[in-house]
Amino acid sequence: MSEYEGKYLGSSKIAVAKLVEEKTPLGAAIVDVETEDKKRRLVPEEMLKRIATEKPVDASEFRDMRVKPVCEKIMDILAECDIAISDWEYVSQIIKGSINMSWEKAEEIMWNTSEKTFLDLDRVLRKKDIGFREILGE
Repeated sequence: MSEYEGKYLGSSKIAVAKLVEEKTPLGAAIVDVETEDKKRRLVPEEMLKRIATEKPVDASEFRDMRVKPVCEKIMDILAECDIAISDWEYVSQIIKGSINMSWEKAEEIMWNTSEKTFLDLDRVLRKKDIGFREILGE
């Protein structure tokens, strides 16, 4: 996907962008993006079209670029479903709870335990040749 190579994701320049077979939960295309600083992330193609820029942008602007389309879709869904404004707090609590439960389950699966220890943390960091001392700057 050469149309994205040379553009920026925030302050990072895109080196390689490849379409992957995996799809989003709603069936949209996903792009594997690697930046020149060797960081990789999967980005839905529709979002990548909105956030890939010709020039670098700061973290705050980049965050706004990613969040604004999400807010627009949420507002559209609330209107399409005719949700009462007085129910918004209830809806947002359910969303937050669902995200938290999903995150906890994903962490449990990733870490293979619900109780993480410092030894677990150290083992994960060492797989990337990072230790506690490097993080602390020693």
